[in-house]
Formats: sequence, C-alpha cells, structure tokens
Amino acid sequence: MTSPADYVRILPTSDKYIPFVSTLGGENLKYWAEDFQEWRKAKPQLEDLESERVRIANLPMSESSFMLKVREWYEEAEKVKIQHLAEHLESYRQGGRNPFLTDQLLGPLGRLGPAHSLPYDWQQITQAFQFLAPGITDKEREKQLLKLDERISKLRAIVEGLQPAHRFLLHQGKIVLDSWKVFFEHWATLQKSINAPCGYQALALDETSQTIQWAYGVFELKSLVNPKGRHPARQPRAAA
Repeated sequence: MTSPADYVRILPTSDKYIPFVSTLGGENLKYWAEDFQEWRKAKPQLEDLESERVRIANLPMSESSFMLKVREWYEEAEKVKIQHLAEHLESYRQGGRNPFLTDQLLGPLGRLGPAHSLPYDWQQITQAFQFLAPGITDKEREKQLLKLDERISKLRAIVEGLQPAHRFLLHQGKIVLDSWKVFFEHWATLQKSINAPCGYQALALDETSQTIQWAYGVFELKSLVNPKGRHPARQPRAAA
C-alpha cells in the first residue's frame, strides 16, 4: 500500500538517463573514482597557483627600481627638450624676432609645447612616489616565481597524469566532454535534491552495492545531502 511519504519519494533513475553508466558505473567505479577525486582536488590548486604566478609577475617594480627608471625617462626628456631648443635658437642666429615669443616655441603644437614640456620638476616627481602602491624587487619577484614554478610543475604532472585519453570525448582534436566529470556531476546534482545519501540511480545508498557505497565516500557526496529534498528511491518490496 502506498504511504503519504511515497508521494515525496523520488523515482529511481533509469540507466538510459545516466551518462556513461555502462562504462563508469557499477564495478567500473573502482577504476576511476579515486583518480577523479584526486584530480578534483588538485585541479583548483593548480589554477590558484597559476593565478598567483600571474599576480606576482605583474606586481609593480620596487620604488627604488622604479625611481631609477623614472630618472632615466626624465633625463631623456630633458635632453630632447634641450635639443629642440637648440634647433629653435639656431634658426634665429641671423637676428629678427624674439625666438622666445614665437608660436613655434609656445603654441600648443610647438616643438617645445606639451609634447616635450616637463610640467613637474624632479623634486615634485620624487614627492609623488609616496603615493604609489608598494612594489617588489626583481630579486624577490624571481624568488617567488621560482618557488611557484616548482609547485606548479609538480601539480601539473599530477593533474595531467589523472587525465587518461579515454576519459575525454574529442572533436577535431579538441576536448568537448569529460566523461568522468559528467558522470560525477549527475550524481552530485541528484544528491543535492535528495534528503539522504543516495546512489547515482537515486536509490537509497544502503540499497546499492558496496562499490557504489565506497565510491560515494570517495566522492565525499554526503556533504551535498539536502535536508529539504525528496526521499531517495527504494527497491520495490515483495508483497506479504
């Protein structure tokens, strides 16, 4: 007889609706579950380290190094300014108008106008440094990148070693589907809708095989149980 609880009990999921169940489900879980779980943990760590490497590589140079560079730019600009002034004065050596009151010298497009003028003196430039964000020395950057590269290399080897070719579906040489991930996400999504541990067919976990129960623990799916979800499916009971 059907009880009220059965109306909120999920129905078993047919194998035909479970992706890759024939190759990944049942006893086949023994051959990939642990590898996939290790990959799931290692892959985000690798991505975090790679992001950290980009951040370190793009940190601004130290104040002292930047000061030297700015000084170099400043002196280069000063030389250009003096050279243009010399060229300008040379054109007035025969006398005539005041060379310092010409549009060529003072105008917005003049050779000594905004393109070559230095509106701040060196003292003002050095004062501006107190408002700059902290940077990093080349030596410290190299040291941190070296450590990160070592950790990235080790993790990348682990991640790539857990990505056998048969795990993926390819199209024109590019990965379009990760069968392990698809199967796992089916199970995880199912568990998020059920209020007690369940197998990938929505059956209560205690009604599944030992291998499925073992894989459930490997995947740490218990953390996804939804207290407000539906009851897991149960095997039909024989009539009394």
